[in-house]
Amino acid sequence: MSASLFPSRRSGRVPSVSDAGKRAAGILATGLHRVLGSRANQPGIFVYHRIIDAVRGVPTPTMNVPPARFRAQLSGLLAKGFRAVSLTELLAHHEAGTSVEPRSFAVTFDDCFENVYTQAWPVLRDLKVPATLFANTAFLGQDRPFPFDSWGIANADEVSADAYRPLAVAQCREMSRSGLVEIAAHTHTHADFRGRPDALRDDLQTCVEAIRSQFGIERVTFAFPFGRKALGYVDEELMQAARDTGVVCALTTEAELVDVKSDPFGWGRFNAYSWDTASTLAAKLGGWYGWAPRLQERLAGAIRGRRP
Repeated sequence: MSASLFPSRRSGRVPSVSDAGKRAAGILATGLHRVLGSRANQPGIFVYHRIIDAVRGVPTPTMNVPPARFRAQLSGLLAKGFRAVSLTELLAHHEAGTSVEPRSFAVTFDDCFENVYTQAWPVLRDLKVPATLFANTAFLGQDRPFPFDSWGIANADEVSADAYRPLAVAQCREMSRSGLVEIAAHTHTHADFRGRPDALRDDLQTCVEAIRSQFGIERVTFAFPFGRKALGYVDEELMQAARDTGVVCALTTEAELVDVKSDPFGWGRFNAYSWDTASTLAAKLGGWYGWAPRLQERLAGAIRGRRP
């Protein structure tokens, strides 16, 4: 199984059943939320990757939310009365054993594409929304696409460099100095660490040391690459390896709200998609969506189990 988070798009990609199912689940969740209101009183964490506009004649970017949609999602949540908080604030509530103000959410970015600086940062700054950027420190400042970004590798000659290029250290420092953005760990190389806790420990330690030395951050937060428990990217051995490096949390991409009184090694996050609106994100925060990815995983597992 390929470890690439961004599947090859060289010949284009038809939306999969998985994509359609997630979108349908979002619509259903929105309807339930509108009729029945919130069924949860916990904060949620959103994860973004790429923030760019599509380019005519180029396959649709993977794991992408267009800039205008990104602004509409965040501004819409704020207009609905939701409150943007930092991951650091959520962790402070965990450590103090206190509850978070209702209708709170946090924003995170994985990998750290340069478009986080060119496209997302102006929105975050205008709306005063804090964000945590989980960086792969081996690639900061390079001009080439990330080695795991198949879309960027395939289309680098046809799109602007910020569509695939990693952030520069100076850009990270500029955003960090604002007080709105925190640079965090996403491992050094974004490798596939399934079944390799020692390799994760060494790689993440390199990442943590780079963040401490380059950005002066002592309490380093961490999010697992790929982040799915059902696929083996997160398990107890890998979690312990992360703890050994001194990071203060280890986030997954399990679609679930956060109980701040629970162990932050294992907190989940909701992917934010291009089809998400403020209303679908509000439904995720309202507790109406987390069942859908879990059902999808069970169905996929059942299908795999029936194959010869």
